[in-house]
Amino acid sequence: MHVAFCGTLALLSATALASVITLPNSTYLNPAIPGWHSDPSCVRVKKTYFCAVSSFLAVPGLPVYASSDLINWKLVSHAWTRPDQIGLPNAARDVDYQQGGFYAPNLRYRNGQFHLTCAYVGPTTFNGVLGTTQTTRNPFDSDAW
Repeated sequence: MHVAFCGTLALLSATALASVITLPNSTYLNPAIPGWHSDPSCVRVKKTYFCAVSSFLAVPGLPVYASSDLINWKLVSHAWTRPDQIGLPNAARDVDYQQGGFYAPNLRYRNGQFHLTCAYVGPTTFNGVLGTTQTTRNPFDSDAW
């Protein structure tokens, strides 16, 4: 009986110890990209992952993040930095339409070029929804979109 008890105690101790020991780089905080980053659209190019997220009314808009490990992310650019990119000179100032802005970007990569399509929801002066497309060969430069 004493041997069985000691064996059980040793097994429980080993199990508890194993649950405390963690491997290096085995844990990370969630969310990986802190803050409000709705509707991520991600693509892998060589050894780097890129994600674009909704920005709604925020300017600059459509932030693009890069990561080599899906844990450590860096803001590398914004796909929308100028109102003329979507042909609406007041787009950055139409903040009275609180449900508006850029929703659910779609990031893709093909033949050396990044393509970002998105819906811009704004005032009813243009029927409310506008499809947008931005492209670049350099996602690390906001001015290149």
